[in-house]
Amino acid sequence: MERVQRRCGFMCGVEVEAEGSRGGLCLAWKEDIQVNLRSFSKWHIHVIIKEDDIVGEWRFTGIYGSPYLKDKNTVWNLLRRLAHEDSYPWLVEGDFNEILYSFAKSGGTQRDKKRMDAFREVLDDCQLARAKEREKEGLKKELSKKLELLLEGEVNDDTMAEIIDTKIHLNLEIDKDEMYWEQRARANWLKLGDKNSAYFHKWAIVRRRANTISKLETEEGREIEEGVEIMDTASTFFQDLFKAEDIQTALKETGPTKALGVDGFPALFFQRYWHIVGNDVTDYFLGVLNDKKPMEDFNKIDIVLIPKILKPTKMINFRPISLCTVVYKVIAKAIVHRLQNVIDKCVGKVQRAFVPGRLISDNVLLAYEILHTLR
Repeated sequence: MERVQRRCGFMCGVEVEAEGSRGGLCLAWKEDIQVNLRSFSKWHIHVIIKEDDIVGEWRFTGIYGSPYLKDKNTVWNLLRRLAHEDSYPWLVEGDFNEILYSFAKSGGTQRDKKRMDAFREVLDDCQLARAKEREKEGLKKELSKKLELLLEGEVNDDTMAEIIDTKIHLNLEIDKDEMYWEQRARANWLKLGDKNSAYFHKWAIVRRRANTISKLETEEGREIEEGVEIMDTASTFFQDLFKAEDIQTALKETGPTKALGVDGFPALFFQRYWHIVGNDVTDYFLGVLNDKKPMEDFNKIDIVLIPKILKPTKMINFRPISLCTVVYKVIAKAIVHRLQNVIDKCVGKVQRAFVPGRLISDNVLLAYEILHTLR
């Protein structure tokens, strides 16, 4: 890569090595430009640039979005973090491996709408606008001027065909622009084609201002306005949702002599010897719940077949049950306890089965009473 840089006249540069045969990034520049490297990863290179003929510094981020769905959120959150680091003008360029709208893709399977929505949302959050939008405005002016000249000149078969073609091209560009702002503004009750671009643009700005967190107050009562501090405060707030009391409550509710899991430990062991193993077990549970600590070793189960009849001869005569470890049961119970405070607001009143305090037979009795009344 260094040889390619020098051959192209770029004597300075920074390179992120590839992982095997995949990835790898390179940013190169000439000697008369001052470049200060701020951060880099396998997805980006972020620098501050100072040019002699330009007053002030500006930011540049070279980005390569992951083509894999599992890494999309990582790249989007990286962009959001970079957006709040400095207040310098910001230019982002590269390959996002994503599209804004379905009409930008030709052929192949249809792109998932949620993925495009997430991409548009991160651009809004970072207050990034596509450079091509300026090109589109120039294209529309060029087409409008061309159409005026054609209409002013002598009209024959050739010019008429060119007039029709120019009008179609111009209308398509206007419709695309209006559709873009309509979706960005989330206001879609007006009919397309009515020249509502200014209206949608206004709503997009209003929505951005309403969704921007400009100030937060910490638990100590201190007001923070810096973007980095706001992000750190929000992240910290959602990191320690579960406490040691949640673990103890869930363990007490676990049956002490239930069937053993893969590890061979019953809940009775943890309950009886909690004064010995309690601190270590609690730290592990909270690490899984609050810090996304891996739990592959405890996420294994034994499947046991229970016969439904005497002397079963077919697989259909067995009922499979899963024997989970105590660790898995306690973590699941702690999450359930946290959801119990709000789950009743999410479950409809007509849902009777599998809800504490409700019976499925209540719906049967209600249906019987309705039929009796109708008769």
